[in-house]
Amino acid sequence: MPSTLTVRQYATAHSIPIEHLLGPLSERRDASVDSDAEVEVAELDEIRELMNTVAVEDLVDARDKLADARADLRAAEQDLQRAVREALAEGMPAKRVGEVLGVSRARVYQLRDGKR
Repeated sequence: MPSTLTVRQYATAHSIPIEHLLGPLSERRDASVDSDAEVEVAELDEIRELMNTVAVEDLVDARDKLADARADLRAAEQDLQRAVREALAEGMPAKRVGEVLGVSRARVYQLRDGKR
């Protein structure tokens, strides 16, 4: 690979949107960079690696948020099941529990029994 390429050539070769390179290059140089500007491949590689690092961090954050949301959902489902069992144990009719929750009587019994 040559030691320099135009930003356009590098972006095309690596399937990177050109604006993802132009912005960081312009910031590094404190000046606007044209897509046809010749740039050291090593510098473009550094920018690409930084982009990958940020992408990995974003992926890990999203994965962790999803895991937290799933844990919160499980806890909420358990709270709902407990509340249904308590309401039924205190004598509230299943029909009334269903009305309050906006679900069918059959669903009330599924919740009571721990069915999803």
